Formats: sequence, C-alpha cells, structure tokens
Amino acid sequence: MGKVISENNTVCYHCGEECRGERIHFHEKDFCCVGCKSVFEILEQNELCTYYSITRSPGVSQQLPRVASYYDFLDDVMVLIGELWYIWWALVSVLYLLCGV
Repeated sequence: MGKVISENNTVCYHCGEECRGERIHFHEKDFCCVGCKSVFEILEQNELCTYYSITRSPGVSQQLPRVASYYDFLDDVMVLIGELWYIWWALVSVLYLLCGV
C-alpha cells in the first residue's frame, strides 16, 4: 500500500484532471493530489467505489482556480428584493399563526 510520486503527464483517476508534473500512484491508480487520493481511500474503505461507475472521473478537481465572480449574482438587486420579500412573507405567516387568524 505504498505511494510513489513520479514525473509523468497522466490523468487523475478521481477528478480526471491532468496530473501536472507530479502524480501520486496508489492501488494501481494515478491521482493528481493528496485530496483526490484521500477521497478514493475513504470511498474504498467504505466499499463505495461504485461511485466511479457513475462516469469516468466523477470527482471535482480542487486544483482549478475558482472564478471570483461565482457568487456575484447574490449582489443583484432583484435577488436581494426576493430575499426581503421571502423574509417579510415568513414574518407575516408567523404573525398569522400567533394571532390565530
């Protein structure tokens, strides 16, 4: 159950991303990082490796940069108005329940 790190361009068994430079070889599979290998180990220890039959490399790479604007839509005025309306509706509903109307 050893770990070998080598210099090859290969694809990660878990996330499908290219193993840039170093790769981790574990249980006859290649991983791009310790995180992907750890997820595989957890799934394997709990006999949940059928997860990999969903699709080839179903995991999500954590090495890809996140887009800074990913949650910018939450700052949209219409989203904020919708949230305020929901809060108002919830408060009115609670008041109706408390007043027995």
